[in-house]
This record gives sequence, structure tokens and C-alpha cells, in this order.
Amino acid sequence: MKTILLADDEANLRMLVHTTLDDPRYHILEASDGTTALMLAKQEHPDLLVLDWMMPGMTGVEVARALRNDAQTAHIPIIMLTAKGQEKD
Repeated sequence: MKTILLADDEANLRMLVHTTLDDPRYHILEASDGTTALMLAKQEHPDLLVLDWMMPGMTGVEVARALRNDAQTAHIPIIMLTAKGQEKD
């Protein structure tokens, strides 16, 4: 079974993504802030991370950088979610 870590501070968005990914082949973990997401990623070594760009504690970008700088987690694929739609973002 593959493990997916879904991190977003908006409960409704977590529910939407969780429902979209819901499949018996996946175990889905959830975090509501960046700090918890980083802790879970280091403990659970998920097969995929879905990170919100803007979260309390640590942003998704900060979590991704921390994971990429750790040899134990650098290989984990990451999908970033964001409501930001401007080119400068």
C-alpha cells in the first residue's frame, strides 16, 4: 500500500483532495500545518507529498526545502498546491 501525505491548513481542501485520492491502494495521512507535515514526512516516509504553498508553522515551500536537504526524504515526490495565480508567485 502506498502512503500519501496531504498537508493543507484548510480542512475543506484537505477533504476535497482526500476524497479525490481515496482508493484502497492508498493510505492517506493528513497535516494541517507545515511543522506537522515535516514531522510526519520524516517519521512515515510517504510515497508522495501533496503540500499547500501557504500554511501556518512552515510554508509548503519551507517543508519541501527541508525535505530536499535531508538524504532520508530527498527522494519523495512533492506536488505543491496553491491558490496563488499571479505570474510573480
